[in-house]
Amino acid sequence: MDKNISFLVGQRLKLLRELLLFTVEEICKIIGIPPTTLRRIENGDTNSIEKWISKLSDLYQVNEETILDVKNPLPNWKTLRRNILSKHRNKNFIIESIDKTPYPKKAIQFRVLQSNFLNLFKSTQEVLDHLVKRYNWTYDYEKILMALDSLVDDGVLEIENKNLNPRKFRKSRKPNKALQSIPSAIVIKLEELVNKNKIDYVTPIYDRMANMLLVLREGDISRSKLYQRIDYKNLYKNHQKSLKILETLILVEKTEEKPTSSKQMYRLTERGRKLLRELNIEVTG
Repeated sequence: MDKNISFLVGQRLKLLRELLLFTVEEICKIIGIPPTTLRRIENGDTNSIEKWISKLSDLYQVNEETILDVKNPLPNWKTLRRNILSKHRNKNFIIESIDKTPYPKKAIQFRVLQSNFLNLFKSTQEVLDHLVKRYNWTYDYEKILMALDSLVDDGVLEIENKNLNPRKFRKSRKPNKALQSIPSAIVIKLEELVNKNKIDYVTPIYDRMANMLLVLREGDISRSKLYQRIDYKNLYKNHQKSLKILETLILVEKTEEKPTSSKQMYRLTERGRKLLRELNIEVTG
């Protein structure tokens, strides 16, 4: 395995663990892997990845091909959690591990930031209230404030005005190079475009739309394969909430004039390519 690919695979495995709220210690206990080995895996050590990827794949309920295909988007945390609960429903330690109250920064980074909640500026108290209401997690005010400030330092969040009190935070408009931040950066752009174009007849599924754009940057693809790549059912109602909106925004277009053509594919428009380039995302197709 190429060294660069190994690094990206390791980052994907780390992201899967963190989206599921597992600690290193919990993974080590569940599959019997030494902590130093798991850290080597997540840092991209090829030999360690090849030895342990099968067990990690089974635990995370993501097939090896998906993990190894670094251009393929990973499932979101809701899908991951649902699959694990189904597969490992009789394994109490696994269920307890993903149901625990995580550290404040992890709660924000791998739950709150995976939604649209911080697309607009919110105060620390609003974040605290959201964590209680949405996840039934209770934290001290100061700990959440420290976590938010830390994510600002990481470039994941930004502050509305440093001189205001209380401070307000939102997702950074400058995309962080971290793997998990790329879809979030696209989501923010899409939400702004939907609001600007007053598309309000359906509820957009922004994370699916973002992942569609990431797949389409590689080149033309059929509708069925596109939906398969992002692990989304190819249904009319799903189409109206995702791909259809991308077409309406002129970010994506059909390749054939006849809508029912057997050769019909989808591709990025120049506007779609421009949106990704503005976020420093490479377009290869």
